[in-house]
Amino acid sequence: MVSKSWGEQRRVAWRSWTQLFAVVVCTAYFLIFMEWLHFFTKPSFLSAVDLVPSLSILLKAPLPVAFLCIGLLLPLVGLNLLFPWEWTTRLALALGRIVPAGVLTLLAFVTIDVFTKTVVGFGIADAQRPWAFAYTVLLAGLFTSIFAYLSGLEEKRWLQSGWNVISKTVIGVVGLSLLLGILSDAGLEGAGASVGQLGHSSPSVILISGDGIEADHMSVYGYQRDTTPFLREIADQTLLCENAFTNAGPTGASLASLLSGKLPTETRLIYPPDILRGRHSFQHLPMLLGNAGYRSIHLSIRHFADAYDLNMRESFDSSNFRSVERAQAPQSLIRWIGIDSAYLLEHVEDRIESRLSHVFGYEEIEDTFSAVQEEKSKYTRDEVLLKNLFEFIDKSSDPFFAHVHLLGTHGPQFRPKHQVYSKGQEQTEKWMTDFYDDAILDFDSHMRRLFEHLSDVGKLEQTLIVIHTDHAQNHRIAPRIPLILRFPKGQWAGRIKENVQLLDISPTVLDFLEMDQPGWMGGRSLIAGPLDPMEPILAVRRVPGKVVEVNNHIQLDTSEITPPFFTLRYLAATVCDSMFTIDLKWKTMEVIEIPDHTQPCGPPPAGAKEQMANYLIAHLAEQGFDTASLMDFAP
Repeated sequence: MVSKSWGEQRRVAWRSWTQLFAVVVCTAYFLIFMEWLHFFTKPSFLSAVDLVPSLSILLKAPLPVAFLCIGLLLPLVGLNLLFPWEWTTRLALALGRIVPAGVLTLLAFVTIDVFTKTVVGFGIADAQRPWAFAYTVLLAGLFTSIFAYLSGLEEKRWLQSGWNVISKTVIGVVGLSLLLGILSDAGLEGAGASVGQLGHSSPSVILISGDGIEADHMSVYGYQRDTTPFLREIADQTLLCENAFTNAGPTGASLASLLSGKLPTETRLIYPPDILRGRHSFQHLPMLLGNAGYRSIHLSIRHFADAYDLNMRESFDSSNFRSVERAQAPQSLIRWIGIDSAYLLEHVEDRIESRLSHVFGYEEIEDTFSAVQEEKSKYTRDEVLLKNLFEFIDKSSDPFFAHVHLLGTHGPQFRPKHQVYSKGQEQTEKWMTDFYDDAILDFDSHMRRLFEHLSDVGKLEQTLIVIHTDHAQNHRIAPRIPLILRFPKGQWAGRIKENVQLLDISPTVLDFLEMDQPGWMGGRSLIAGPLDPMEPILAVRRVPGKVVEVNNHIQLDTSEITPPFFTLRYLAATVCDSMFTIDLKWKTMEVIEIPDHTQPCGPPPAGAKEQMANYLIAHLAEQGFDTASLMDFAP
């Protein structure tokens, strides 16, 4: 038997490695394709993306995975080409096959979990220890089987005979992906906006909200029950807005508007599966404060009100116990593959990592659907969020920024810690007032604890605290909502009777910090001077169609998301004590009087309905909506 020359052995080794490279690239693309198919066929962020851009996302997203896998192989390739003996080649290739086998194992693992959860209603998230151990056995079995198959792949005749076609196809797909990455818009408009650095003595900022709280149920606003004794006690230290309104019924849309100073009609973020896109992903208050040197944290609930899940880029250092480094792709990657492809990759990683963490006991998979639907979890969740907020405050020496959204007041069921007004009762119906009032009483106690903690650590008089809600009870937009600002040392204390909105919070924070309000940010500073009492306050509500549960959270059924208004159904404008609401489907207008408004103007004048209808339709047109269907609108 004639031994092969050194050069011939190297050529044989290189040929085997090029085949393995092709297999690795194919597995990377197959992983992303299957995950893309999952999101494409379900209500997801891809629901609002046309087919061609969606295919572009599919082609670009696998690139980082493919290059990472190839990068893992390169040290083995180098060593093998230096020592290309047959036994070293076999050993190096065997080690190299761990990479594609691992990729395919993870894909099979997630796919099986989705299948069993869909068909029999049981998945990884339902498996508690020690039963979760069964999934580690499944994981090991999948890897062993796939590795064995890949080990015999070189012997497959179809691979040998079709090698030229396969290699050219792989090169062509990768080349097309790279070309799309070069030519496409990365979606980084507005990223990296620079502002002046603030000093260590700069004030900190806390925005803290409760879900679905109405001002009419708070004693600080005159409610007959003393549901907010603490807020009532400190009222003379605060700037209290008597007639404040939300800009959106859904929580995510409301909080995104608050943090960005942009209306939902501009960002197109109304309700899941909507997310922030393009420049809107980078234009918000957290980015401005982060660039100024603020440490930041966001505490709420995944999916419905999570900064990262809403695609808020360069926002908070951490959001719901995930660091920005762990949860979001860096700008360098986004510039390469685009923001939508990066968002897809982040969700693929999250789907895999969360399942592995649950199986190996690192952390439980959070069921966000149950967290907002099951009243039993609400109070304990608020305790966890407050505990983490206090820990963040204690560790912050530099100025910090925190946004916290509590769920204890989220209906339709409530579980107050102390039953005062609901004492001796059981919740036999939805939205029971006595339980709702007790939940607000709990929220007030949380505010007391926050102020006391800040005082104990000597940070109360260096912190701006903004207390608010996301929307009125049951996602309504007409009732007044709380908006209370406590500036350091009681500055700007007083009352504002003019209509204000959540959109005004970010401009007010910037004004207080003596930072310029960027041109893309709407709203008005509440401390800059007189407010126009007749300025319309705009708000939206979502399509009231059916929702579906996807990956432990709810989203609109894609059949309900249709042009020209997609997830938007109602657009309203509040002027003084009247709200004018257009139903965009049935082309009708409703005018209601705001209950308990403290600065009423009387009935709307003649012609007000027609005037406001034209105003709202013009606003939609300015934001790029096709308003042709509203041309014959007659209130």
